[in-house]
Parts: sequence; C-alpha cells; structure tokens
Amino acid sequence: MALQTRYEYIIGFILPITDVIILNALYLIPHYCINEITGGFGAETHKNYLVVCNLIWLLSSALVGLYEVNGAEKTKQLYVRTLKCIGLHAAMFSMYILFFESNQFSIPMLLFFYSFFVFVFFSMRWIGNRLHANFLGKDKASKKVAILGSNNTAVKFSSFLSHQRNLDFYGFLGNDDSIYAEENGILPSGISQKFIEAVEYGVTDVYVAVAPGRMGDVTALINEAERNCLRLKFIPDLGSTLTAPYR
Repeated sequence: MALQTRYEYIIGFILPITDVIILNALYLIPHYCINEITGGFGAETHKNYLVVCNLIWLLSSALVGLYEVNGAEKTKQLYVRTLKCIGLHAAMFSMYILFFESNQFSIPMLLFFYSFFVFVFFSMRWIGNRLHANFLGKDKASKKVAILGSNNTAVKFSSFLSHQRNLDFYGFLGNDDSIYAEENGILPSGISQKFIEAVEYGVTDVYVAVAPGRMGDVTALINEAERNCLRLKFIPDLGSTLTAPYR
C-alpha cells in the first residue's frame, strides 16, 4: 500500500467524519430558523428524512470520489469535488422529496439548508487548508536537504525535491567526482567545506546518486558526513549502467 501523506490521511479518514457531523448540524439549523420565523416545526425535521439525507451524502461522495483526491493540485481537486458532491446531493435529495415526500418538505427549508451547506463546507475546507499550510511551513523550516552528484539521476531527483512543499532544497554540494575517494583514500578537496557550509545552513540529509558498481568507493564520504553530523541517503544511479532507451 502506498505511503500516505498527512494531507491524504486528513482527507481519507478525518474529513468524512467531520463532514457527516456538519451535515447533520446543517440539517437541523434551518429547522430552528424556520421555527423562529413560522412559529412551528415542519415535518421535514423527522428523523427518517435525516437518515435519507445522510445516505444520499455518502452515495454522492462515493460517486464523485470526494475523499480520494491524489496527485498534484489536491486542494483544487477537493474544492471541485466538494462542489460536485453538493450539486449531486441537491439533485438526488430534491428528486426524493419530489417523488416521495412532495407534501412534507417546504421550499424555505431546502433554501436554508443548501445555502448553509455551500457556505459552511467551503469555509471549513478553506480554514483546514490554511491550517495545513501553516503546519507545512513549520516543517519546511526544519527539514533542509541537499544533493551530491551531477549525473542524470541527481538532476531528476533535484527537480522532485524542489517541488516538495515540506522540504527546503538547499542545492548541489558537488559533482560526481566529489562522491568517490581518490586512490589514496582521500576525498577531493572542497567537499569537506561544502559539508560544513550545508550544516551551518541547517541541512540534515544529503541524497547521493551513486553508480551501483561504485558503492565500495564511498567509505571516505560516509566518514566525512558522520564527522559533520550529516545523514547520507544513497540513490542508485541506474541510468549510468543502462543503455538507452532504458534510461
């Protein structure tokens, strides 16, 4: 099973529960508003109708995949699918009323209900996204990473890191020659200073794109990283061992 981000966890597990709670609250609020205006409770507040309302919401959310957003632009997907879900719910709930309970429901009740529905649901999603962005901002300040290497794998991986909102990509610390020790077992000059500068900036993890056949040549690099309290994460540079078109 794919590893879930916190955003996907919130959408998949927490949001459905809060949505149902809010839905029930929004169904009952118009009931009391109408009571204040008309001085009497309508038959539309009967518990059986509330059950139908909840079942239709669950069906609508499943049909539009409301809690299954993934890939890029998750926030935009959530807003668009929420609007589709509300529209589908309004259509199915209205049809149910029209065909089965046409004498029981009032138009003011539906107008109150869906007005609250749209306003509150989108407000809650906006607030949730703002809070989530703030938490990501805090994480971003504490998670700084860098890359060592100049091969095609390192370049592609740098593009991936630079688009991660919960990471602060420091940049490249050196080229491929900086990874492997020389014949005397000493690292090329300059890499030690690069490590020191990265640590001063706050970098904790360094991704190293290594050719699979040269893992035995990185012992000196590992020792130097340990002296600077840096954690190395090795990425196999398969592109260097494969012929086109398999790269």
